[in-house]
Amino acid sequence: MRFYEFEAKQLLKKHRIPLVQSELANTADEAGKIAADVGGPLILKPQAIAPGIAAASAKELADPAGAKAAAAELFELDDGGRKPNGILVEARPAGEAVYSLSFTYDGTSKRPVVAAAGMAGKIDDIEETHPDRIVRRYFSALYPFSDYIAKELAKSLSLGGNDLKRMTRIVSGLARLFLKYDFADLDIRSLVKLGDGNFVVLDVEADLEIEARNRQRPMLDELCSTSLVSQKMTFGRFASPPSSSSRAPESTKKTFAASSVQSRSSTATSAWSLALVAAR
Repeated sequence: MRFYEFEAKQLLKKHRIPLVQSELANTADEAGKIAADVGGPLILKPQAIAPGIAAASAKELADPAGAKAAAAELFELDDGGRKPNGILVEARPAGEAVYSLSFTYDGTSKRPVVAAAGMAGKIDDIEETHPDRIVRRYFSALYPFSDYIAKELAKSLSLGGNDLKRMTRIVSGLARLFLKYDFADLDIRSLVKLGDGNFVVLDVEADLEIEARNRQRPMLDELCSTSLVSQKMTFGRFASPPSSSSRAPESTKKTFAASSVQSRSSTATSAWSLALVAAR
């Protein structure tokens, strides 16, 4: 089950993962006002569930002047028969360095794995063009995550000193969040080091395991109560999953998660996402 980006960032914020300045706008007027507060450069991200729409349609602006008009255009996008559920207005700071992270399940070893690269983008895409720039570390889904694993991953990115400490904290925090909430995928497509030495997350995508929805009901309910999503819209996304005949058995949920992440546009993953959109 795919989350809106603003929902995923609510979870990251709760767990003290540093984020870029951002706010959700429900109208073009709100987007213009928020943009004026954020300043430039900035980016407008339509909140869509259908795969690829949000990233492909985002608009980067040098200053807030055209934010209202750009937002009005984005609100007309088609998200599987629905309009975007708001526009995320975010600062787009320039950084000294940029990284990407991905937490998922390895289809061969059936273990959680974290991958990182010294460039922005989705790890799957980077692997096709720059496989030599990706580093990986496996960890356990049964035992608490060790900071040592995060530190070794950060060292593999040639980080040292305060950069090593900050990256270790971020990777450890994200890994624990990944395990706690039964994510199938957690992708940080852009993690930027700012001029003051701090790191902030710019772009994130998150998917929850289908079979984990009942276990994660408290988290989903909390998102419902704290987000700006209406109860009608939320109910559709978090409604009961398909019948047992169309789901993987409980005993194979990890295997399903591992196989589905081999292709983020796989039939099973996409069909479920589109079913959620249709239900909203």
